[in-house]
Amino acid sequence: MMKKKILGILLSLSILSLAAGCSASKTEPEKAVSAGEEQAGTDVGEPENKGEPGQEEPVVEPKEADEKEEVTAEPENAQPENTQSGNASKIPLENGQPDENSTAIIYYEFKKDYALDYAEVSGTLEFKIPQLTMRSVEAGKINEDILEYFEEKLDDMDEMVEDDRDLWAEATLNIGYELTYLNDDKICLLLTGYEYNGDAAHGMPFRKPLIYNLENGERMEAEDLFAVSEDEFGRAFIAAFEKRMAESPDDYWTDAMDYVKEEASFDNEDFYLTENGVVFYFEPYVLAAYAYGYIEGEVSYDSLGLK
Repeated sequence: MMKKKILGILLSLSILSLAAGCSASKTEPEKAVSAGEEQAGTDVGEPENKGEPGQEEPVVEPKEADEKEEVTAEPENAQPENTQSGNASKIPLENGQPDENSTAIIYYEFKKDYALDYAEVSGTLEFKIPQLTMRSVEAGKINEDILEYFEEKLDDMDEMVEDDRDLWAEATLNIGYELTYLNDDKICLLLTGYEYNGDAAHGMPFRKPLIYNLENGERMEAEDLFAVSEDEFGRAFIAAFEKRMAESPDDYWTDAMDYVKEEASFDNEDFYLTENGVVFYFEPYVLAAYAYGYIEGEVSYDSLGLK
């Protein structure tokens, strides 16, 4: 009987011990999970500080709106290049036309009108600008020189009209060209036309010879062209006009020959080349009345020796 009581007590103690162990093992994982959840919540809730302790992040100030506009904005009056308002070229070369007499030339037309407050047009300017078609550095240099000459004439007209628009109300300037000579190393362009300042009974015919060396692109003068001394040049020049004036001496001023002798030097620029020889000329009024126009004297290349 006693043995049965002892066994019952021992069995009860074993059951209690087993229940306590199960309860302990069940509580530990719950604490672990709770701790893990608490750590994860800390990582999400607080931002990571990558800088040094106590060091502030640099602050980038935004640019002011005015400052940005000052750098990127363009002037209101900005103009494209190669226009009449005049950055690269005051004369745009557009729609070139082939010369009917030579494949070596193409020309460009340019026109400008000058208006008064009380009139639609107070003056006109018209150019026919020749340009060489040859593809070379030297030809390009010549073309630039020709264009610069026409730009200078445009500037002169602009300034004349702007100074006194009423005075130059009928101002006119027309310039074209003639190709008078071309060989392997030389070309002669004779610019021709008419100019009138609006303040005289009539205008004046216009001439300007442009003679170029095709081998270097430079303009040529008498000293560069003729294989004679300056004295020989002068004698040939005078002889040409003596012959011309002897045909009708009454047509010329009595002191006309004095003007001829003054121009008988290499400094003379009033001549152009042709296939037959050199043509020297004087402007109207110099040797005779206006009605006679240009007075010309021709000298053969045999007399001057073209280099």
